[in-house]
Amino acid sequence: MNTYYAAATTMLHCVDGALGVMRGVGDLRNNLIGTVEHGAFRGLVALRRLDLSNNRIGCLSPEMFVDLGNLSKLNLSGNIFSSLPVGLFTHLLSLEVLHFSTESLFCDCQLEWLLLWARANGVLLGNDTLCVHPTHLRGLEVHNLRETQLRCDEPLELPLFQLIPSQRQVVFRGDRLPLQCTVSYLDPSVTLLWHHNGHVVHSNEDRGVYVEDTLVHDCCLLTGTFAERSWNVAGVLGDHKLTGTVAES
Repeated sequence: MNTYYAAATTMLHCVDGALGVMRGVGDLRNNLIGTVEHGAFRGLVALRRLDLSNNRIGCLSPEMFVDLGNLSKLNLSGNIFSSLPVGLFTHLLSLEVLHFSTESLFCDCQLEWLLLWARANGVLLGNDTLCVHPTHLRGLEVHNLRETQLRCDEPLELPLFQLIPSQRQVVFRGDRLPLQCTVSYLDPSVTLLWHHNGHVVHSNEDRGVYVEDTLVHDCCLLTGTFAERSWNVAGVLGDHKLTGTVAES
């Protein structure tokens, strides 16, 4: 029997410059938007409020908000990102209110910059913006956090760690059983590796072992696929363990 480990370590709908604006309000809620292109709002200097909530936006960059120097209220809640990159709101010189609650919002040292920026610029972080991870900060309002609470030196806790299939599988000798591991992509330090007996596994066609390149989806998920023939397999990350057993016959 052989044991394998999947370990993580430390356009749908695009908005473009043709967005219609009514009375300085851009309402793009509930539109299944997955990508906001750089310069998407270029020329919309009169925009005062922008609602991008409840979409599928995972990738965020300052270039999204070029020409929005008069924007006073921004709602990014209900999207799929886990954190906000440093300097994201560089172009939003008039911002007064910000909402960014998500189902996987991670409150660690990567958000420290946001607290400092919000306080220095008088930006109100909405009361509905709550920490989801790590567990000991879950449910706390972000605007009430202290910088000392936002740490990155604690054991890694991922919003998502999933191995498919996650239950026992039965195949015949020689059958190819692919395993797909998906984990949260919190920052570039997070990588996905497959291990066997303490060693990193690489593709070996002679043995029928195939490890596909890891893919980053929407700047928030890492997906890797491993395939082997008729072995016992497992996915392990710290104290998290998902096991699928394959019996040879």
